[in-house]
Amino acid sequence: MAICEQTEDPQQAKGVVKREVVQVITPGTVMNGNIIEEKDNNYLLSITPFAAGKYGIAAVEMTTGEFLVTLINGTQEDAIHEAARFRPKEVVIPSHLSKEGQAMLEERLGATVSIEDGLADSDGELEELLIELDQPELMETACRLIHYLFRTTKRSLDHIQKAVYYRSHDYMGIDVHSRRNLELIETLREKKKVGSLLGVLDETETAMGGRLLKQWIERPLISKKTD
Repeated sequence: MAICEQTEDPQQAKGVVKREVVQVITPGTVMNGNIIEEKDNNYLLSITPFAAGKYGIAAVEMTTGEFLVTLINGTQEDAIHEAARFRPKEVVIPSHLSKEGQAMLEERLGATVSIEDGLADSDGELEELLIELDQPELMETACRLIHYLFRTTKRSLDHIQKAVYYRSHDYMGIDVHSRRNLELIETLREKKKVGSLLGVLDETETAMGGRLLKQWIERPLISKKTD
């Protein structure tokens, strides 16, 4: 959805008052509490394929500002399994990804697929957000995601936290089909929380607590030493 506003004074305009698109709202950039359930996460992802079977994945949770980045060594199927952990509403990809690859993402993740090739900085804001990333693949993947946010939201992203690298093998690997069949977050047939594992365990009282519990269920740690 595109939001347009007048950008000049009607009293000084000659003819039709100039209007411009001031914001584009997409499934992954929604922040309105009336649209998103208070205990739901709204992840926007970017997936970037590289040579030698590498896939960069960056994820931003728009309501909390959480910013995670990782690098997958494997196939596109492995990248999809990792992306599925976030249950993204939207996935941003480069235009050179094949049509077959785009269709697979839409089908397997059930998310909107958007194209972004821009990687340029915006007023130096990327430098601060990406300061802890030291691999070019991670930098490119994260830049693509943030550039897409700048282009669509057209506003400050002060609430976005610094990008944090995480290792995917620190978490239990659960493929897309297993997640659905195990009914971790929602039931298989009715797509409802009631009857799922989350529905049984969730006794949280706040939105933040509910989101954290959901993250633990969707991305369970396999190392007791990792906090």
